[in-house]
Amino acid sequence: MKVKWYSVKLLFEAKITGEPNPLTIDDAYDESKIYEERLYLIHADSFEEAYEKAEGEAKDSETKHFNPYGELVEWVYVQPLDCFHLFDDEIRDKTEIYSRQFDVSKDKSMSEVLQRFYPEVNDEE
Repeated sequence: MKVKWYSVKLLFEAKITGEPNPLTIDDAYDESKIYEERLYLIHADSFEEAYEKAEGEAKDSETKHFNPYGELVEWVYVQPLDCFHLFDDEIRDKTEIYSRQFDVSKDKSMSEVLQRFYPEVNDEE
């Protein structure tokens, strides 16, 4: 069996605990939950092996640190989100490393699609 390339999308969460130091709270302080999507490029024999390798790397990359407000921030792996088989045998400039398709109702405008699937795009306007 020929080894193939995959990109695996994983979800991480920043778990923040402790009380902020009141002397350090400024306009940038935010109590929102923070999540991060990460894409890992994986060389594997199958989707299953790609997930396994990516999850192992994700668990190894979990970290903790104190933020400027004195709270403990723990980046923890939550779950896999998707796996994409790269169809190119060789990774090079402009290799497509991820894509996803989704269905939406015909009556939805592009603005509604962006708001639902990419709300961060609308936040930047």
